[in-house]
Amino acid sequence: MAVTALRGNIDLVSFGDEYLHNDQVRKLMAKVTVSASAELDSHFPKYWSGRVTVRLRDGQTHSELIIVPKGESGNAMTWEEIEEKFLSLAAPVLGDEKARSAIHEVDSLDSRDSLEPLLATLKVSE
Repeated sequence: MAVTALRGNIDLVSFGDEYLHNDQVRKLMAKVTVSASAELDSHFPKYWSGRVTVRLRDGQTHSELIIVPKGESGNAMTWEEIEEKFLSLAAPVLGDEKARSAIHEVDSLDSRDSLEPLLATLKVSE
């Protein structure tokens, strides 16, 4: 949660040594608590709901509740968001160029007779 608060998003990079051993992250981690909620648990397993509450130094609190997370059928991702997520997950494994090629191949599947070009872009070099 601390890394997400600092970066503004969560992806595989969030779990790398750069962030897990970062002093700024460690300081924020000391201020973060995670707790269960019967209210939110009632939506599981259909949804993985969540709430984030930020308490400021002056005592003010700000809270955001998400019942239907992004990516669920009731809160679908845009094509751009899907591309961004795919690149964040695939580029570290395939390389940026191959990951972008895979997106292009998926986008042109309706005009292809074979999955071979797509499968070739997804093959990890040994």
